[in-house]
Order: sequence, then C-alpha cells, then structure tokens
Amino acid sequence: MIIISLRILHMVNKSRKREVKRTMLDIFEQKEVEAIDRRNFRKEIIAEVTEEVTAKVIKKVTEEVASEVTAKVTAELTAKNKENAIMLIRGRKISLDEVSLFFPQFSKEDIEAIKEKVEL
Repeated sequence: MIIISLRILHMVNKSRKREVKRTMLDIFEQKEVEAIDRRNFRKEIIAEVTEEVTAKVIKKVTEEVASEVTAKVTAELTAKNKENAIMLIRGRKISLDEVSLFFPQFSKEDIEAIKEKVEL
C-alpha cells in the first residue's frame, strides 16, 4: 500500500512538474511575445517621430536656403539696377530726381549711394 501510494505520489509529482514546466514555458513565451510587441511598438514610434522630425528639418532647411538665395538674388539685382541707374544718369537719359520714378525699389539710402557715385 505504501509502495502504491509512493508510486501514485511520484506520478502526481511528475505530472505536477510537467504542468509547472508547461506553465513556466507558456509564461516565458507570453513574455517573449510581449517583449517583441513592445520592441515593434517602439520601432513604429521611432519611425514616426523620425519621419516627422526629418520633414520638419527638411522644411526648415529649405526655407533657410530659399531665404538666403532670395536675399542674394535681390542684392545682386539691386546692385545691377544701381549700375544701370548710374549709367542712365551719366548718359543723361534720366536725371537724379527721376531715379525714384524709374527704380521704385530703391530705398533712400540706395538713391543717396547712387548720387555719391554719380558725383565722383
């Protein structure tokens, strides 16, 4: 009887050990799945944030470059127009008083600079 009880107890213990092992494996697998899900979620968030930041950086750089190019082109055109105004004044096509009529984009400082160059 004791031997049978021991055998039954041994079988129950073996069965219980298997059950505990299975449960532990299930928990481990579930934790692995959850860890993979968390990694994938982090990757998705990082990808979205990276995309947004990249778009903002590209936009800002594009705006800065466009602003610099616009300023440079404007400065070059203003310089060229000043040269044209000086040539027209020296060629007596227009007078100093007419500069602001033919070149309305010039500021008062620009017109003063033209007058100084013409008087030289």
